[in-house]
Amino acid sequence: MAVDALDPGPDGTYPYFPRDAKGRPVWSDSPTGLPLVNGGAPMPRGVQPMRDPMNSGRLLAVDVTPRHRNGEPINPPVIPPAPE
Repeated sequence: MAVDALDPGPDGTYPYFPRDAKGRPVWSDSPTGLPLVNGGAPMPRGVQPMRDPMNSGRLLAVDVTPRHRNGEPINPPVIPPAPE
């Protein structure tokens, strides 16, 4: 079953969002989302340069930060790892 990193889940914790070993959300300021963290790609954010899809060759600035419907950035909470 496919899961969506931007699905807030029933409790609003974004359970499928990429996180580090301490449960902190992992972001990338690179459009590639690399390097991998815990085997997964960090979530890209910020303004990224991209080529015009109409092949004009112009560079465009595109904000790829995940946002709520009201325009505010999504900030998943830290989910502490389960005690061992």
